[in-house]
Amino acid sequence: MIGDGTKLVALNARRGWFRRFGGDVDSEEDVLAWLDAARLGDGTKEKLPAGFVVEEKEEEGHSEL
Repeated sequence: MIGDGTKLVALNARRGWFRRFGGDVDSEEDVLAWLDAARLGDGTKEKLPAGFVVEEKEEEGHSEL
């Protein structure tokens, strides 16, 4: 039992969206069905807020070797 206001989200930082889980987090069937739907592209996508994801900047002129 997870309970106590636990929320699940799927997020795609590269594409800038996330999906909220609206089912029962204590139900394995609900969670797995939601994951399958997300993989298939079903469900509502919400846009990530500006500044939520910070991209790493590559340093020029430096290499590891």
